Amino acid sequence: MAALGRPVGTTGQQSTIIFSGSANLKIPRKLLPNWLIQWLIQKMDTFIYQKAWERVAEFDNSSFGPRLRTSSLYATMHQRITQFSEAKATDAPEQMAHLLPL
Repeated sequence: MAALGRPVGTTGQQSTIIFSGSANLKIPRKLLPNWLIQWLIQKMDTFIYQKAWERVAEFDNSSFGPRLRTSSLYATMHQRITQFSEAKATDAPEQMAHLLPL
């Protein structure tokens, strides 16, 4: 499984996260109707979404919360998110995002 995040919103304080996964069910594809695959994906999506919200709700109280607030890495990341959001607000092309200062 892989997840990619991207800041969204007017101040970059929200995220769009795209998940991608792969599984080996060891069941021939012809035995899996499309409706069953869609149902399974919806169930997995619901489960992942609920677990993600649980982690977000507990984040500040976890061992990662203080590290987020005090690490220079995250300060730089927040600065880049702000710059990205400002560039998007001025309709700068997304292809130019890699040119934002580090």
